[in-house]
Amino acid sequence: MNDKKQADEMLKRIERLQRQTGAAADKPAAPAPANDQKKTLAEAESALAQAQRASRVFNEVSTVWDTVAKPIKTAWSYIKPTVDVGMTAASKLGEAFRFAAPVVRPFWNGYKALFNRVAYTLDDNGERTVLNKPRALVAAVTSVALAFGMVNYGGPVMGNLAYDAAFMPTTMKTEQVYLTGANPSDSTDNVFYVKGCESLPCNSQSNSLYYRLRGSMPYSLYQFATTGKFFYPEHVGSAISEGVNQCTITSYGMRMPSLGMYPHILKAECMPLGISAPAP
Repeated sequence: MNDKKQADEMLKRIERLQRQTGAAADKPAAPAPANDQKKTLAEAESALAQAQRASRVFNEVSTVWDTVAKPIKTAWSYIKPTVDVGMTAASKLGEAFRFAAPVVRPFWNGYKALFNRVAYTLDDNGERTVLNKPRALVAAVTSVALAFGMVNYGGPVMGNLAYDAAFMPTTMKTEQVYLTGANPSDSTDNVFYVKGCESLPCNSQSNSLYYRLRGSMPYSLYQFATTGKFFYPEHVGSAISEGVNQCTITSYGMRMPSLGMYPHILKAECMPLGISAPAP
């Protein structure tokens, strides 16, 4: 009698463990010998323990992964726009350098030929292979002076030419905005900055805009060829009066405030609205 009662209790425990582990019993199992029931019960308890351990490990791994991945995803959401713009800018500059290479290469070859002519003298075979140290020193000092002048004066000019060649044909657009006047830059001559917004009222967090005005040799030549007049940035700036103006502008360039890059205005047709507004 006691054995039968014990067997019934074991059977109930097995059915309960089966329900906990997801196993469904279609029909009540026939009574089994006590040893088999004990073995089955032990196996079920072992399987349940393993499943619980696996669930705990999975939950711990998921928690750690979420803790690590969340800040990475958040940081990437902020960095990705800058990375995309940087890759686009690098691609455009690469195109500009490839375009300028055929023009720069003859100057580089000419410089090397001139340096060799100054620094080397003729040998017995009539070839310039004998280094003349005093003349080579003069050539080196002159080269350093020229390089310094090019970096300080020619570098910005070449940089602007490369920028214009890369972005003017690919990013030029015409749009209607609201501008609040053009002001000269404190650090650079013949460069102006223009502030405004996409729509009224101006909001510093959502629709404010910032542009630059500077000379552009390629566009100046283009304008002279098509209209007979050169491009002067101060003339464009004078069309943007103080106060709020509704303007149709033509601009080009990238907007990357973190790198100090803003679109450049080429044309501006403005209608003063007769109201004043704080700078965005």
